[in-house]
Amino acid sequence: MDSHGYAQALVEPFGPRLPLPELVVALNRIYHRFEAQTYDASHDEIFAQLPALWERMGAVARAIAPARRWRILDFGCGTGFEAGQILRVLGAGSIASLMCHDPSPEMLARCRERLAASGANVAFSETPPQEEQFDLVLTNSLIHHLPSVAAFCRQVRTWLRGGGAWIAGHEPNRACYLNPECVALARWLQRRQRLRKAASPAMWLELVQRRLGLRPTVAERAAEAAVREGLFERRPARVAVERLVDFGVPHSEQEALAGRGISLEAVGDALGAGAELVWSESYNFMGAFFEPDPPRAVAARVDRLAAKHPECGAHVAAVWRVAPSAAGDLPPRAESLR
Repeated sequence: MDSHGYAQALVEPFGPRLPLPELVVALNRIYHRFEAQTYDASHDEIFAQLPALWERMGAVARAIAPARRWRILDFGCGTGFEAGQILRVLGAGSIASLMCHDPSPEMLARCRERLAASGANVAFSETPPQEEQFDLVLTNSLIHHLPSVAAFCRQVRTWLRGGGAWIAGHEPNRACYLNPECVALARWLQRRQRLRKAASPAMWLELVQRRLGLRPTVAERAAEAAVREGLFERRPARVAVERLVDFGVPHSEQEALAGRGISLEAVGDALGAGAELVWSESYNFMGAFFEPDPPRAVAARVDRLAAKHPECGAHVAAVWRVAPSAAGDLPPRAESLR
């Protein structure tokens, strides 16, 4: 069963009223409406790990076109993390314009607040650009939410001028879930984390509150809203919502084999001729969860695995460049983005 077949079977018991690609888009919009106010606080790994990564990716972008005043599109800008990073790395004075797009007005409002004092020429839009072209396209933790990564890659090609670049940050790496050693270590670390949480009174209090309906999760709130807004006949299970929102995130080898997770090779194929992978890095060899200061013995195991399989971290980031000679050699325009 492929990725779409898996997701369709997961939601079928709840009476979906939209085709699967449209359902993924609509459910993501609802989910991020509820998550907008808490996203930054609940994703501390982004602020702990990714600024240094964006520093490196920004340096790659500068090397590609060191004298350019950039026209930049931040697609799926969320609360403005990657826009803030690129302003820090490139400097507002080197940026001619920055368009921040997100289909969630709640996320876009948070982005506007974050960039209010940046001094840059920033525009905000809930609709994606149509005919504009850019020197740099930014995404961060974005493409795994899309119903078709290939369609989005084709769209990126229409946005990029010849010589332009796409910085794709923080995506789930399919290679991790296809590596038995990485999977085994991640499972061991997850068991260890569950045992640590089980000893926490705060965890048990939170569990009781959720069981009593006093502290619903974002997925549970999104499930209720999805029924009210006509996406389903019956309230979908939390796991169904989470799998559709994180449409491209694998949770097992079987899901990775079915196509979930981001493959740099597949992205390159979708971008087509004239697109070059100029930089990539995989990281998070502890698996998909974040622990800033692991014990020395745990850190040693993780370091050994990273040295042995450097391309198999749980997350991956990449910078792609379109050759100047390929500016007019664009693939067909994508029909659906999100």
